[in-house]
Amino acid sequence: MRNLLLILPGLLLIPQAAQAAPGETRNTVTQRALNTALTGAQRMDCISCHVSGQVIAAVGAAETSGFSVNEGQANRLIGYAWSQQAGNGAVYHGGNNWPIEVSAWVALALSYYTEDSNLDFREDRFQQVADFLLSQQQGDGGVPENEHNSGVISLPTRTMPTMSALRAWRWQFEATGENRYLPAMARAAEWFANYAPVSRTGDGGLIETAYSVTGMAAAGRTLRDPVMAERTDWLINRMVNETCWGKDPGAGCDGWSTGTVGIALLDAGIPVGHPAIRNSVRWLLDQNGGDGWWPRPGFLGADESVSTNPVIYLSRIPVFYISHLDPENGAQFLQADQSVLITTDGISEEGRDYELTLYVDNVQVASSQDAGIEYSWNLQGVRDGLHYIRVEGRDAEGYEDSRESVVLIGDYVGLLSSVAPNPFNPSETQASVEFEVVGVDPAHVEIGIHATKDDDTGVPRQAG
Repeated sequence: MRNLLLILPGLLLIPQAAQAAPGETRNTVTQRALNTALTGAQRMDCISCHVSGQVIAAVGAAETSGFSVNEGQANRLIGYAWSQQAGNGAVYHGGNNWPIEVSAWVALALSYYTEDSNLDFREDRFQQVADFLLSQQQGDGGVPENEHNSGVISLPTRTMPTMSALRAWRWQFEATGENRYLPAMARAAEWFANYAPVSRTGDGGLIETAYSVTGMAAAGRTLRDPVMAERTDWLINRMVNETCWGKDPGAGCDGWSTGTVGIALLDAGIPVGHPAIRNSVRWLLDQNGGDGWWPRPGFLGADESVSTNPVIYLSRIPVFYISHLDPENGAQFLQADQSVLITTDGISEEGRDYELTLYVDNVQVASSQDAGIEYSWNLQGVRDGLHYIRVEGRDAEGYEDSRESVVLIGDYVGLLSSVAPNPFNPSETQASVEFEVVGVDPAHVEIGIHATKDDDTGVPRQAG
């Protein structure tokens, strides 16, 4: 339910009646699609990609988000993957085929699990897969391409194996703390940054661009990275009627492409309240059939493929979240502006009641029930400098979310920094630090820099 509550000094406008969002909810559709895909993937004749690998990924993402999973069916799939693993850590198709491709899909799938999974998740075996891919990393930072071409999903490209390896190395580093994964991640991220996505099977570069965003995000790159920002903008601009994605330019939307790009946008840090996320989620919810499948486009050979990426994408969408907070972080205003309009709202994917509370500099200034907020912040007498705007929300089931912005009032100097190369690379001895000075009048700025860097054993040492 979403309404708008306008708060002005001495004035309260009564919101309009709440309207429930049309269609089914995120929980219902995601659970149904997961059950259908998991049941349909029980053939045990291929671990490579669409039949088992991607379904294992969907299971992990869904379990991590709290969805119920048929443990017998899920463990049968995961156990089949372990049965195809060799002593070098690689996972093969049929015992001796396509180790790069199959290991990459298994690594990608397992990267969605947590250490406390209730399923047959074997952390030591996962590390063996990750280390096999580490042994295959080439001098330019990328992983070798898939060994065969089986259509849209198993493209003869290096982007999918490198993306999967990055997610596996990130998981292993966070779980084990082993620094040996960090140089590999930095090199792979640099390979992605230097690689120009190309069109595969007529998609105009959509799949490789999405894979590159997910891979670089796993290496720690954010939207402040110009390559990440450019490729994320490109993906958003490829939307069909600002609603969903189709594989090929000019084609209609399909569930697999929409899920694939949606995952990449979330990985990049696009907030769930962004129109691209909200609209594509709504499209997926409305398009899922009563049997759990999304309509299968002609470029996919199995129904399970259609459901996997949408399930991963939808399972990562919160039940309740703050849709937006304006002004955004980094906005600047002058005393002459007299006032700033602060707007925010909450979204309940399950149509539950919710409440919002708005704070300026840790002082509550407004609240609402089942409604958005518009608050006119009077700038008269507000000191120059940085100020903090925060909104907190909670729905009837206890799900919570918050967003905040730091804004600048008046003629004030602020500093934003970036460091290159990526600090994950321990072989670098020099770094470039960039500062941006914001303000109205010219200013003299003195900057002091102190940096530390880990040595080969992980001990911080002063670098300059």
